Amino acid sequence: MVNQPTRSSLFERVGEDGKVTPYPERLDLFRNTDKYGNPLARPRTLLIDSEQLESGDALDKTFCAEASEEIERFRQDLVQRSGDQAAGQNISEQDLLREVMNTVGKEGQLGESIRCVVSVSMLTEGWDANTVTHVLGMRAFGTQLLCEQVIGRALRRQSYDINEEGKFNVEYADVLGIPFDFTAKPVIAKPVPPRQTVHVKAVCPDRDHLEIQFTRVDGYRVELPDTRLTAKFSANSVLELPPAMVGPSATRNKGIIGEGVDLNHANWVVCNSDWESEFCRVAEAHPRVRAYVKNHNLGLEVPYRLGSTPKKYLPDFIVQVDDGRDDPLNLIVELKGYRGEDAKVKADTMLRYWVSGVNNLDSYSRWAFAEFTEVFEIESDFSKLVETGFDQLIGNTVNEAGNGDQPQSG
Repeated sequence: MVNQPTRSSLFERVGEDGKVTPYPERLDLFRNTDKYGNPLARPRTLLIDSEQLESGDALDKTFCAEASEEIERFRQDLVQRSGDQAAGQNISEQDLLREVMNTVGKEGQLGESIRCVVSVSMLTEGWDANTVTHVLGMRAFGTQLLCEQVIGRALRRQSYDINEEGKFNVEYADVLGIPFDFTAKPVIAKPVPPRQTVHVKAVCPDRDHLEIQFTRVDGYRVELPDTRLTAKFSANSVLELPPAMVGPSATRNKGIIGEGVDLNHANWVVCNSDWESEFCRVAEAHPRVRAYVKNHNLGLEVPYRLGSTPKKYLPDFIVQVDDGRDDPLNLIVELKGYRGEDAKVKADTMLRYWVSGVNNLDSYSRWAFAEFTEVFEIESDFSKLVETGFDQLIGNTVNEAGNGDQPQSG
């Protein structure tokens, strides 16, 4: 490549005899020089090849000096993105060139003044410029995919303003020299007149008496007084909580934290609510409870049907209770506040099918099911259930199942 913004004004071609012939730039919009041939501080056209991209020769010192504010802004953004102060101090010319390529047409950035780019790195540098109006192919295209990728550089919209019909205005880009196969015919883009600009200004001096002045506040500063607040406590500052106000309670002190919790096979109980924490306290304190465990990743699932949809239900707890027999009773506990239709079907399945079926096998000890629906009555309801015994509960379950076919677990 022969055109570089570092040169004075011209394209230069070397003849067979070695003589360098200058050629003036033809398009004023893309000139890198003024009418006297002096180079512009900010180039309008970049013509770079792969060697220049790696060496950074496409940018001269004048451009770097003129764009010092944009370079400093790029330096700060780089430090903020990477978190590395050294990265901001060691910006190379290659980094600046790539930033120019990636910010073509963006106001306030390094590529703001660029109007034309001729480069072998259109696809590799990841442009996102939305001001592309012309795409001109300068070399052979080997595949259709490459054609599509090059044309894709012109697909970003320049304006998202809504027209009178509530739609976006159609935007076109001129594509030349790219053998792209498609069925659509070329569309000649008609110039769209710019939207009418309304200038808002004060009517002076006729309406000077209507002027409203206001204060522009940049921030706030609160000044605290030098006096300090001091607290004085009296007898009325003390609040005593007698049992009549808070209800009866029991406090258990142990030499080691957690020493009193010894009825659970696992070292942790994963509680999903305060209800479950309260039940753990009740189970630990009751003398008839041998062991208990939270059904968390244990694999205990109860199949049931809600209408015609098969589902699986996970009970909350399993409690082993000493009901006076040689083998302990396994009590499945469910804690439920609001009992919707789904909860009713679960409880009915447990009583009529699961408990009855497992007990009829007579191979897995004895099982029962209980549901608690009031958090403040869990302790009293559980004690009442244990004291009255489970024979009646188990018997009623078997009798209900016996009215129809005898359930069997499988």
